[in-house]
Amino acid sequence: MRNPVRVSHRFAALPDKGKTESEINSGSVLILRAHICYTTAEMTIKEQINANLKQAMLGGDKVLTETLRGIKSAILNVEVAENKRDVGLLDDEVIAILQKESKKRQESAELFKQGGNMDKSNAELAEKQVIEKYLPAQMSDEDLKQLVNQVITELGASGPQAMGQTIGAVKKRSGGLADGGRIAQMVKESITQ
Repeated sequence: MRNPVRVSHRFAALPDKGKTESEINSGSVLILRAHICYTTAEMTIKEQINANLKQAMLGGDKVLTETLRGIKSAILNVEVAENKRDVGLLDDEVIAILQKESKKRQESAELFKQGGNMDKSNAELAEKQVIEKYLPAQMSDEDLKQLVNQVITELGASGPQAMGQTIGAVKKRSGGLADGGRIAQMVKESITQ
């Protein structure tokens, strides 16, 4: 999916032919011409969130607006904590934040469900779905299984004592494209066989 085209404006003064220098300097004859530059540069995840937040606010979607504000706030908190407010975070760092937020929503939904509050559980799951739209596609079970087996072979891992090392290596190689719970489950199944 292509992101929207960015438009930037540059203004330049046109030459004022036939005018005296005093008329030009007085500002009464200054004419500006706008140059519009189109670029198809990809938007960062943070820019996508900001753009979608504006659309949600204009559209009156309260659930989406609240969720995106929460995401934006989480990103801002990390930027301030890491002193990157002016520079901003890289997409990989934003993805890590979004994964944490998604996991929080899942855990909250499970707790609300255990407490018998299905309305709040469903609200948390709805927020999780919004967050997951900004995350890269998860690795398929087949690809994850292949990666787990490859890491186990390379490390020569066997037995439960090697699980932690194997899980860490698989997480690193998956590049955030697989949930830690899925990785742990697959490593456990593969090592105990």
